[in-house]
Amino acid sequence: MPAARTPVEPGLAAHAVVTREAMLYLSRRGEHVLVVEPRSASWGVFSQPSWRLLGGADRPTSVDALVRAASAGGVAPSDARALLARMYQQGFIRVDGRPFHDTRAMWERPPELPSFVSIHVAQGCNLRCSYCYADAGAELDRMPIATMHAAVGKAIRELPGPSLTIDFLGGEPFLLFDDIVEVIRAGRQVADDCGKAVAWIMQTNGTLLSRERARLLTDLGVGVGVSLDGPRHLHDRYRPRAGGSGSFDEVFANLLAAREIGLRVSPLAVVHEPHTYREILEFFVGHGFHHVRFNYTSRLGRARDMLEFPPDRAESFARGFLDMVEWAHDWCLREKKLLQINDLNQMIAVLLTRNRDYMCMRSSCGAGDAILSFGTKGEIYACEEFERNTKSTFLLGQLGARTLPDVVRESPNYALLKQRRVENIPRCSRCHLRHFCGGGCTHKALAYYGTTMREDPMCRYYQVVFEELMWKIWRDRRLAENLGVT
Repeated sequence: MPAARTPVEPGLAAHAVVTREAMLYLSRRGEHVLVVEPRSASWGVFSQPSWRLLGGADRPTSVDALVRAASAGGVAPSDARALLARMYQQGFIRVDGRPFHDTRAMWERPPELPSFVSIHVAQGCNLRCSYCYADAGAELDRMPIATMHAAVGKAIRELPGPSLTIDFLGGEPFLLFDDIVEVIRAGRQVADDCGKAVAWIMQTNGTLLSRERARLLTDLGVGVGVSLDGPRHLHDRYRPRAGGSGSFDEVFANLLAAREIGLRVSPLAVVHEPHTYREILEFFVGHGFHHVRFNYTSRLGRARDMLEFPPDRAESFARGFLDMVEWAHDWCLREKKLLQINDLNQMIAVLLTRNRDYMCMRSSCGAGDAILSFGTKGEIYACEEFERNTKSTFLLGQLGARTLPDVVRESPNYALLKQRRVENIPRCSRCHLRHFCGGGCTHKALAYYGTTMREDPMCRYYQVVFEELMWKIWRDRRLAENLGVT
């Protein structure tokens, strides 16, 4: 008499044949195993006894046989069935040769046009930061106000989405403050006429953010990011004036005054010493800032000559960043408040969903279809991040009679940038985390290696951080709730 078949979860019949996915990444810690399926960007943590349920599935094995084997090892049949169903839904096994996810279509994005526009109003600046690639000197390369009006007007009228973010940056945009205010006022009227919702933002070094200007920007509804690299000894080390004196006292005073006035303002810190991540965050949180953005330095512009980049830099930055994450989560639990830390919140979003809305963590990246950037002479670029010797790769066209959608679609450079997908980058194509980081920054790869078809130079940073965040979220889901705010 044949043995009675063990009932299974709906859709996973007892006679179905199970095989393990071939490309799984496994990382063991104690009695647990982190499993990552690269093609679908699925991950999960299992106890080793649970994972051994698949010990017989290296070759095709029926669900019934696996459940019976698990029962013989002390695992309840209902638990074994539930575990197999979970593994199937997470993409770790195939059933009758079929995967749960259609990975061929999973990462295809429908055609889109940018909803974020940056206006580089000046390549000059009144500071001489050691990691910047804008020109030093307050009189250099300013955008004429007519060009500013044209760029803003075309973006509002021609980009088809219902909402748009327009960012004024430099160099130092406050060198053209009055022009920007005039353009924003005119742009608000254009947006009203077009029925568009426009968010206006600026990024400044903060030295020229007076109280009067903060009040005016508050009235206009403009959000402002202020570059402040943490406490005085760090900020002044990397962000001096052209003559060498520090800028911390003035910038920090202006930041606090602007917040007091009611301006929507948040700090941005550029980090060059990885062990300072936690110190910088403690400084900002201690002064009541719960929305902070971090960038790490890159071998670009003046940093090539003024800063050192040791070989183990990516790993060191990952450890410093994760130390900050631990402190931030402890603070959230203690204070019962949330912290918004870019790009930590974006990484958490990537781990918890398959949405890749963040332009810098998708493949291909958002250059040209999530963002457009305008140069001081009316050039149209596919990204806001470029320097003098890389900008030609991102150049799509020039302000003129053609619509912005036509400029993007007809640009050979745009077509080339869209070929930078993780499947086409040799190192990325073999990496289990390729659909989490998306290959990293196109511009940084180009600047470092001389080609867009390479991985981000900080690849190891993303590998370490993403894997550690998986373990941390598994151990305590509250981390994602407290630090995944977007």
